[in-house]
Amino acid sequence: MSGHFLAFKNREKTSESKKNSLRENLSFRKLNLINKNSSTNEFTTNVNQISEEELGKIRNKVNQRQRKETLIFGLSFIIIIILLLFIGLKYNVF
Repeated sequence: MSGHFLAFKNREKTSESKKNSLRENLSFRKLNLINKNSSTNEFTTNVNQISEEELGKIRNKVNQRQRKETLIFGLSFIIIIILLLFIGLKYNVF
């Protein structure tokens, strides 16, 4: 029984060390976020300086990508339906 008891004690020690390391990681991340907060304020001021023409170009690119995605989805959907119909006709499902 002593072997099992020692294994349990070792497991407790590792879980405590994991908890401590997680606490340290969380506190370190909090400090990083606090330090980055000042840089994010600077970043938002830079974003506000983007001109309307650049915003229009970005919107056009996004719209084009969305159109391509919907077109590809529609075509693939139609192709899958046609294939299912042909397979159904081949095996006399209908």
